[in-house]
Amino acid sequence: MNKGFDVLRVSNLVIDTAKENGTKLTNLKLQKILFFLQGFYLNKYKSRLINGTFAKWQFGPVEKEAYNCFKSYGSSAITDEAFDFSPVTLKITIIPAISAKEIGSTRFADLKSELIKMLSFPAWKLVELTHKDPSWLNYASEIKKYSAADYTDQEIEECYFNSFNTQSCED
Repeated sequence: MNKGFDVLRVSNLVIDTAKENGTKLTNLKLQKILFFLQGFYLNKYKSRLINGTFAKWQFGPVEKEAYNCFKSYGSSAITDEAFDFSPVTLKITIIPAISAKEIGSTRFADLKSELIKMLSFPAWKLVELTHKDPSWLNYASEIKKYSAADYTDQEIEECYFNSFNTQSCED
């Protein structure tokens, strides 16, 4: 199975798309969208979009590298893309978002379409969808004790298919 792309590159695609659509994107909402995008990609292409793991936390799935990158925003909207900083040159370089050239125009169009749909959901609804799924619900006591295992690819795919795939943003 494909290892997937760096989570910050996928995060930058989500941030750029949210800006293009005038949608407020918080770290909480970003985390759930990254999770569901991984599920979408696993379900449709039998391949990982993101090379990372999702932890089971109190408010649902969290990809720790992306969380740490954007946690300074707190509950405010994320306004800037992830970047690299060189202490040698003192230069900041924006991390490039994934592109159609890398994954193919059809896959990229499918991904963007699904992403735009996900962005229309309020953050609380995305949290609710993850909490209703057995992949989170069955581990609630371990989550409270900070001892739950990370999500498996199968759990992510099933959560997307069973929880997100059947919903509309008006629910």
